[in-house]
Amino acid sequence: MASSWQAACRCALGLSLLGPPITLANAQEPTPATVVVDQYRRARARTMEAGATEADVTAASALLADSVLYEHPAAGARLVGRATLGEGMRDFLGSTRDASIRVVRQITAPGVVVAEEQVSFEARRDSGWSRTSRNQVTVYEVRDGHISRMIEYWQPH
Repeated sequence: MASSWQAACRCALGLSLLGPPITLANAQEPTPATVVVDQYRRARARTMEAGATEADVTAASALLADSVLYEHPAAGARLVGRATLGEGMRDFLGSTRDASIRVVRQITAPGVVVAEEQVSFEARRDSGWSRTSRNQVTVYEVRDGHISRMIEYWQPH
């Protein structure tokens, strides 16, 4: 029987609740979508390191479609375009370090990756560096080898 998390994700993807869930544990091969998303996660984490540069932002942005849509429903955020997301990454260069984006669990469908992720980093504050960690669910849609849409669900502070 599918867990409630798997059932919710499968419903969100329009998948039948009757079939076996597609998880990392029983996935046979990486899909084109998971390859792109994994590359993006690694590149995005590099943009959050202390020594990150414009080249790191360019590498992460290159995995996004020109018209990528980023949504964060809890924060009311809706950003459109590779340039806009790249500028957002640039704004934080040097203000974070020791970043990681770890996949807790993940399911896929053609062109879609739904992941529970644990994001952790240190953020520069007036009093020094402070560790921030959060669990989030991210839905990635991939088209033509680029992420065309990302929806992040996590509670803003």
